Amino acid sequence: ASINIFKEEGIVEHSRSLGADVIGPGLEKLKANHPSVGDVRGLGTFWAIELVKDRTTREPLVPYNAAGADNKPMVDIAAACKARGLWPFTHFNRVQVVPPCNTPAAQVEEGLAILDEVLTIADEHFVARLALGDFRAGDRHAEQRLLDGADFHRDLTIGRATRRHAGGRARTRSAA
Repeated sequence: ASINIFKEEGIVEHSRSLGADVIGPGLEKLKANHPSVGDVRGLGTFWAIELVKDRTTREPLVPYNAAGADNKPMVDIAAACKARGLWPFTHFNRVQVVPPCNTPAAQVEEGLAILDEVLTIADEHFVARLALGDFRAGDRHAEQRLLDGADFHRDLTIGRATRRHAGGRARTRSAA
């Protein structure tokens, strides 16, 4: 019965189209715009964004099977997405992009826009951390905030979150 419904409602075709026309090109755009994106890959409505420290060496953003402080960058990225109304699935150094097969293209584009915003903030943070030498000569408090991730977490959590309620209308609130 489920297979018949999938056929009748064109679920597989919609998933294929969503991946080829919306998700794939959207993630390739993210890859082109964000140095923290090492690769994107997927098919249909099952995709992954690989996050790296250095695109040239492809060193993962967090170590394999990271936990605690080592996994903080991925935890912060997931928290920032959630604060904006997108609930991602992360695994090691990857963000999985796996919307339901019947998701409208507009909602997928909204989710990709949130990922773009969060990755922009993350990229700025990691570039700042690479330039710590500039902070050592100046503000020691700024250096410490960068080292412990406080600025990164604050920057990622300030913004908008869109929540859907039972009526289906979107409401926006401050996530400060």
